[in-house]
Amino acid sequence: MKPVVTTFRLALDPTMAFRTLLAALAVTAAVTSAEYYEGDGTSYTLGDVSDGNCNFMSAIPTASTNYAALNNDQWDGLANCGRCAEVSCIDDQCTDQSATAIVQILDRCPECSSGDLDLSPTVFKNITGSDPSRLTIRWRFVECPNPGTIEVCLKTGSNGYYVAVQPTNTFVGVETVTINSESTTMVDSAYYYLVTSTSEVDLTSVKVSITSIEGETVEGTYSLTAGECVDTNQQFTTSSSSQTSSQTSQTSTSTTTSTSTTAPASTTATPTATAASQTQGSSVAEDASYACIYYFDTRVNNLNARFNHRHSGIDHGYTNCYFCDSCYHDAHYKFS
Repeated sequence: MKPVVTTFRLALDPTMAFRTLLAALAVTAAVTSAEYYEGDGTSYTLGDVSDGNCNFMSAIPTASTNYAALNNDQWDGLANCGRCAEVSCIDDQCTDQSATAIVQILDRCPECSSGDLDLSPTVFKNITGSDPSRLTIRWRFVECPNPGTIEVCLKTGSNGYYVAVQPTNTFVGVETVTINSESTTMVDSAYYYLVTSTSEVDLTSVKVSITSIEGETVEGTYSLTAGECVDTNQQFTTSSSSQTSSQTSQTSTSTTTSTSTTAPASTTATPTATAASQTQGSSVAEDASYACIYYFDTRVNNLNARFNHRHSGIDHGYTNCYFCDSCYHDAHYKFS
């Protein structure tokens, strides 16, 4: 992004011009201070947006082609799910280092190092001009483009005693979620905010409050159905401003405020690979050139298999090669 340049005629009003200059410098500093990360860019194929570790029930319109898996160090226990990142290639092998693309974080790349992103084939091709390989990239978190309005999704299997809510299509990242004014914890290995109760919650009237990483809160009362999403008809404003507004939701008035709440504590640590005999695991093939990484998540009843060629850095979906398919069936056998 180009810096803000402002020209002044100080002789007309030195005091006003000086104040304006300070304001312009502040804007310039804010624009240029966004934190960038550098690492390896690789490519892989994700079937549906729900197949990623975030287990999204809904995503922004471009996510089906512009997605990424975030490295383990910056995964932050699912907290960065749904955020968007602007990425470019700074490798000498790239055809156009000025080319950029915006991706939505849908997945985790457990084998990636800090700063790495595993990109969709479309994005990798657009920013590098080459076929999948391992190239140096530069990226930063940005606001998601045209996300529409925020949706509140209720996890399949939820009931009045186990309410797991997923906020989707947010302009910026989410810091906290409360359900019926109660603090939540994160469901292990999937992006849902959970509250459990000894007394049954009326799912036809659930108050959900979502606070962004900028401290802005959107809230409303909604009728929720397990396995479905509800449109809040609201959205966070921008990453640098908070406004107050009100809007009617499904069952009551929804409001947007700038108040923030305490961040929920995660129920478990960031998911890691465990022994293959457990419900989640990983396995490395005997062949020294290939690694087949898979895990089974009983919470979403979904078997995921990934295939990585160590030397080239090419990371395919298992459906793209016979070796991956073999790995998939082997994993299915072990976890069945």
